[in-house]
Amino acid sequence: MTPIKFTATVPADGTLKLEHLPPGQRVEVVITETAIDPTEGGKYPLWGTPGYYIDPFAPVDLTEGGKYPLRGREPYRYDDPFGPAMDADDWEANQ
Repeated sequence: MTPIKFTATVPADGTLKLEHLPPGQRVEVVITETAIDPTEGGKYPLWGTPGYYIDPFAPVDLTEGGKYPLRGREPYRYDDPFGPAMDADDWEANQ
């Protein structure tokens, strides 16, 4: 039998009805109390609240600094993409 897991809230009368279980099968029911309801904040406090775009088609900054943000800045380092990955002396296959 494949395990079935679901989350439910116990109503005020304290009963919980299980449906769609396989007939004639011996089952084990384990009920645990959860610490935090995911709909009441916790890890995802904005879960289920609608989001809105204020201005999705706002113009992009096309000034000189906005077009080319890296112009006039020095690169951190220069790499040769076609050079060896490490020194030939450090490579143990050469020894």
